Amino acid sequence: MDFKNKLLLSSLVIASAGAFTKFFYSSSDRPAPTKSSAITEKAVERKGADIVIDIPAEMPSAEIPPLRREVNKIAKSDELEWRASSAIKEEPLPLEKILKPHEEAIESAKTSKKFERFSKLSVGSLFYFSRIDGRDKSNQSKATIVSNLNYGINLTWQQYLTERISLFQTLGLRKESYTNDSDTNSPLKNADLNLAQFGIGANYMFANHTSLFSSLSLSQEVYYKAISDSTPGVKLEAAAIPRFDVGISTEIFNLDPFKVNACFKGMYYLPTDQGLYKTKATTGHQARLEMTQQFKKMHASWGVFYQKQDMDSSILKADKKETGIELSLSWRF
Repeated sequence: MDFKNKLLLSSLVIASAGAFTKFFYSSSDRPAPTKSSAITEKAVERKGADIVIDIPAEMPSAEIPPLRREVNKIAKSDELEWRASSAIKEEPLPLEKILKPHEEAIESAKTSKKFERFSKLSVGSLFYFSRIDGRDKSNQSKATIVSNLNYGINLTWQQYLTERISLFQTLGLRKESYTNDSDTNSPLKNADLNLAQFGIGANYMFANHTSLFSSLSLSQEVYYKAISDSTPGVKLEAAAIPRFDVGISTEIFNLDPFKVNACFKGMYYLPTDQGLYKTKATTGHQARLEMTQQFKKMHASWGVFYQKQDMDSSILKADKKETGIELSLSWRF
């Protein structure tokens, strides 16, 4: 027996008190299929040979895909040749178009949770003052040397692998210049130094706006010693020392597009052999307060920092203090 079946949408109703969309599915020659799932218990109603499907505005969007699957199942089980037409417009209105707003909401939720890897390049300039108070172990002479305005540049390339994990590489160049604050008659040898630093590290965000980070770097640090027993003054030298950092960074407050972050890190300097002298394992720490402004694919930051470093070698026992500011720009790729 040849059945010609049509699935027609006979009305689209929007009520101000509780908007809903209504579908009438009809079969002219045989009864419509019965309900077959839990979702249709809420939304599918049989009226004679018609099946009426109401989609209330308050229906959770998560229930829309199961309902749509049920509609397709009903149509397929009866081999219905169906089309949808609007009661408001003469042009056809497909089921996909009616359900599209619900599906877009679901897709939007999925998209917002889906993470796409990206990278960030940061270029920073820093300006700071340094002070070194130390004692030469060879002759027990003490000296305090202070810097003029030191400056430098930092480059950081960071890869965000997941929402919480990122890796980074840093390259820093600094120019430091010192004068003898303890004795103006004692000259400084090699008072101007060019220093470099290279490091790699990782960052892990374990809570909202709070992250842990660690890095391993090779950094040139300033050491000094007496020129000789008979010649007054001290000689400055740059010693390449491996350093391990670990720290925490957290957001203090957010006033969009501005954010203020606080950061604290501890530093561990590994022992080295510099040829004429050996450096011992020492520690240090740094505290930083930073404000950032977020743009579309770029953000700018302004930060102030204080750093203290213990220095110990076979020829020198000292501590170094630094205070300065850093300005940086970052671009997302």
